[in-house]
Amino acid sequence: MGRAKHYVLAALLVVAAVIGFWWWTARHRPAEPPVMRDSSSVDPLVGQLIEQTLAEVRRNPRHAELRARLAMVYHANGLHDLAGVTYEQALALDAENARWWYHLARVRAEVGDVEAAIATVGRTIALDDAYAPAHWRRGLWLLQLGRVDEAEVAFRQATQVNPNDPGGWVGQARVLLSRGHYEQAVQLLRSRVVANWPDYGYARRLLGTAYRHLGQEAAARRELARSQGSLPVWEDAWVDEVEALATGFSAIMKRADGLIARGRLRQALALVTPLRKPQPTNPDLLNKIAEAHFGLGEPQRARDALMIAAQAHPEHFPTHLNLSLAYEQTRDMRLALRHANQAIGLNPGSGPAYLQKARLYTILENYESAVEPLEQAVRYGVMDADTLLMLGNIQAQLNRWQAAADTFEMVTRRHPDQASAFAMLARARGEVGAMNEAWTALRQAAEVDAHEPLLQPTAARLRQLEQAGPAQVPNR
Repeated sequence: MGRAKHYVLAALLVVAAVIGFWWWTARHRPAEPPVMRDSSSVDPLVGQLIEQTLAEVRRNPRHAELRARLAMVYHANGLHDLAGVTYEQALALDAENARWWYHLARVRAEVGDVEAAIATVGRTIALDDAYAPAHWRRGLWLLQLGRVDEAEVAFRQATQVNPNDPGGWVGQARVLLSRGHYEQAVQLLRSRVVANWPDYGYARRLLGTAYRHLGQEAAARRELARSQGSLPVWEDAWVDEVEALATGFSAIMKRADGLIARGRLRQALALVTPLRKPQPTNPDLLNKIAEAHFGLGEPQRARDALMIAAQAHPEHFPTHLNLSLAYEQTRDMRLALRHANQAIGLNPGSGPAYLQKARLYTILENYESAVEPLEQAVRYGVMDADTLLMLGNIQAQLNRWQAAADTFEMVTRRHPDQASAFAMLARARGEVGAMNEAWTALRQAAEVDAHEPLLQPTAARLRQLEQAGPAQVPNR
């Protein structure tokens, strides 16, 4: 009887332990990951990636890395509410991961809660204060809220952590501009940013703004022209790891654009090539593949991809324009001109199509035929310095000096950093007998660039024209 009681007691203890374990597990079980209510609202590739990642999380509910990856998938594909909740779940499993706090901070800023973003990125910095973007991003958010003094401290911390990251220097320049310290902003931007990153358009834009406030209009125009309205570009490896998870046709094409712009052409091809299986004749995809092949110096492969697009979509204007480029690079000028004309026929208002036709005629040294499509390109909005200089130089070569003067004057207005344009304007004005205006333009050329190669020959030609006198001036 005693032994029976012992067995009953033992059994009760086992049952209690099982119930206790079940109760403890239930209370401490990780939360279910959030899911979309309507998956039909996203690209099928996005939905597929989400389902795969969700399945991994459900098989391993206590795996913090997998849950963070799900959060990044949501984040990369614009599902911010789901991303925020999932980052919080990952951090509940591992609160010591600085990157996840950083991503959560970005989500909070992107949905408009900048105060929460600042507090959250503080957790990142407390865990890893050696990551410069965390400091300058905090500075940007502080600046957004008008907390300029705190922003300045954050930007200075960024440059102390990594002086080779332009973000902290650009942030300090913005602080100086906000306080009206324009001369200091110019000095900082020139010495710390432009000297090291001369093609950083946003820095040029800030520099132009500072010059304009200082009343240095010529310098302002020069810098603003070089900025071309650039938006800020912030290098951030932790952001890149999230954006790499963006999927769906549009997201992949956008990422390919970024890779091509940075010269990572093989990576761009590897990214977009799998899209050919479900969409073998998509003209936008085939043109993107061709763009990468062009950059790699593989015009035949570019042409092959474009021919598939042209056969499937003969009315697709960009395909014919790019086929013209492909045939130009493979030295078949007859077909290059044919496809340039087809592009113009499909889109008569396309400046780039007229420009391509003009370029082909200049390669063939048929300058008379190049003038009309160049003028059309300008008429339809192609106003970059190279195109306008090409037109002006051809007009000058054909002794159409007044037309050339008008074109070069347009270049100097739109692109005041082009010393050669001022020099050619001086030459054209001299050739039509406007000597005072010619010498003025030549002085402006020297102000822009004292080492411009055209300065001396243009000055010599102007002196020759002055000695010849008005009656001897040709080609008025």
